[in-house]
Amino acid sequence: MFQQLITCFDSPAYMRRSRHVEAEWNAVLLACGRRHQEWLEMPLLRLAQLRSVLAGQWNAVPRLQAVGEQLEALFVTYQPRLAIAVPPAPEAAGPRVTALRDSFRRFNTRWQKFVREYDLSLLNRLREDYNAFYLLEKECAMISPRIARIGFEVLPPAGPEDLLREFPMLPEISA
Repeated sequence: MFQQLITCFDSPAYMRRSRHVEAEWNAVLLACGRRHQEWLEMPLLRLAQLRSVLAGQWNAVPRLQAVGEQLEALFVTYQPRLAIAVPPAPEAAGPRVTALRDSFRRFNTRWQKFVREYDLSLLNRLREDYNAFYLLEKECAMISPRIARIGFEVLPPAGPEDLLREFPMLPEISA
C-alpha cells in the first residue's frame, strides 16, 4: 500500500537516480559545448578565409593535402560565414595557411588544457552512486533481482577523453 502511494506522486528512486546522472552529463556537455563553440570562432574564421582564397581546392597547397578532407568536413559542419568576401588567390595562400595552422594549434592547446582541468567530480560521484545503488533501488521497486538487472550497465568514471570524444580537437596542419 505504501509503495503504491509513493509511486502515485513520484517516480521510483532508481529512475530519479538515472535522470540525475543524465542531467549532470547534459549540463557538462552544454557547458563544454559553449566554450568549444566560443573558442572555435577564430579558427573557423581563418578556415573560411583560406577556403575562399583556395576556392575550396585544398589540394592546391601541398601542406593541406593530408588534412584537406578534414578541413572541408569542418567547414561543412560549422559553415562559417565571412563578413567580407575574400577573392580566390591560390598563389597567395601561404600566409593564410600559416595563420590557420597557428590558430588551430592555439585552439588545441587551450582546449586540451580546459578539458584536462574541467571538474567532473559531481558527475563522477553521481555515476559512482548510480553504480552502487541503482540495482538495489530497482530491485526494491520491481521486487525481482532478475528483472532489476535487465539493461543495467555500470557507468565508468568520466574523464577528459570523454569530453574530447564529444568535442574533438582540430586537425594538425604540417609546418
